[in-house]
Amino acid sequence: MAKEPPMSGKPSTLRQLTALAGAGVQFAVTVALSTTVGWWIDEQLGWSPWMLMIGALLGAVGAFYQLCRTLLKDNKPDHNRHKERE
Repeated sequence: MAKEPPMSGKPSTLRQLTALAGAGVQFAVTVALSTTVGWWIDEQLGWSPWMLMIGALLGAVGAFYQLCRTLLKDNKPDHNRHKERE
């Protein structure tokens, strides 16, 4: 049987790429959904284009916030790994 290499605590390149691709898709879907909801509210209330713009703005802010959280989480140093060595 082939012996598996020990885990270094660092995620593989494929895992990092899929996480970033997922973050990009989540960004696009968040903006698209919030813009669509804003457009729908505009159609119902006749406030065009205000709710569309507010929905797009809120979606973009929320998507950027989540994207930053995802990117910073991946780059955060692992303090537990340093404690194990001591």
